[in-house]
Amino acid sequence: MVKYKQFVTVIGRWSIVHSRWLFFLIFRSFSAFHFALQNACKAAYKVGILLNCSYGLSTIDYRPNCCNNSLNVQSIFIPIMLKFSLHKNLNAPSGKMNLEVNLNIEKGQFIALYGESGAGKTSILRMIAGLLPADSGNIEINGQHWLNSEQKINLKTQQRKIGYVFQDYALFPNMTVRGNLEYALEKGQDKSIINELIDMIELGDLQHRKPATLSGGQQQRVALARALVRRPEVLLLDEPLSALDRDMRNKLQDYILKMHRQYQLTTILVSHEVREIFKMADYVYEIRQGKITQEGTPLEVFTSKQVSGKFQFIGEVVDIAKEDVVYIVTALTGSHIVKVVTDKYTAQSLSVGDQVLLASKAFNPLIRKIG
Repeated sequence: MVKYKQFVTVIGRWSIVHSRWLFFLIFRSFSAFHFALQNACKAAYKVGILLNCSYGLSTIDYRPNCCNNSLNVQSIFIPIMLKFSLHKNLNAPSGKMNLEVNLNIEKGQFIALYGESGAGKTSILRMIAGLLPADSGNIEINGQHWLNSEQKINLKTQQRKIGYVFQDYALFPNMTVRGNLEYALEKGQDKSIINELIDMIELGDLQHRKPATLSGGQQQRVALARALVRRPEVLLLDEPLSALDRDMRNKLQDYILKMHRQYQLTTILVSHEVREIFKMADYVYEIRQGKITQEGTPLEVFTSKQVSGKFQFIGEVVDIAKEDVVYIVTALTGSHIVKVVTDKYTAQSLSVGDQVLLASKAFNPLIRKIG
């Protein structure tokens, strides 16, 4: 027994000593890598290049001390891709409006702009795309300025790596589906992207037809494919599904999400449809009278407080009925009908047509109005 204890003691001491040496070696290796990386970035900075160095879980901006900007952590996990600050005096339905917004959007995010008609949402997209001049402001993407009013930089729309899908499709009526896609190609661009998009958005049977022979949903699929031909850095969607029926809207939402993930896009959607935003967006900015009044996840923006629960669905109230001492609220979620038993107070706060969040918490159904 004594020998066994001595053996364990020796092994324990050996493990501690060697683990310390192992940690020391790992730390020295990381330090050497860190030092080399920092020096490389400093050298690049001296010739006018800022190298955004990414390793591990953080993205770090190394600038030399002479610039009063040594180690600066720009963002954790995902770097900021698109930064813009825009100012524009607009003529809104309610009169003169001063639009002023500042946004930082991370690479790969799906952002929604929500608000009443005339709040300035479409104007924001048009200024990002260069279709509407800003009175003043700055648009920076991956360190490149698309707009800087102080430095008098204002790239043309063709020079900005954006894809834009309009509400009214905007297809060339005299061209076939394939012709509309090929027209969007850059000079010298590989045409294989056309076949790739036709396959992904299932346009094979439609590629030789003209827009006038297509349904609204089919035309919008063509418009989506055309917006992706140049492999944009930012995809702008200006209420592209508002004119479609519910089933076609759901199908197009799936196509958009598929493209967003497949091409690792950063996407900005303008929408009035709360259910659509819940399904598609990571983050929401509510715009009122040209200003951001609220921001957060869809749950944070559209409910008075967060609702926890394993199952959550967005639905539309189609019926409210009293049965004995309880109320039954019937909601349509997707293509399914859901009935929820609720109290008098909750039932009286709802109306047919309201959009609601349906959840289940500890086997108790919850229903809450959103928007």
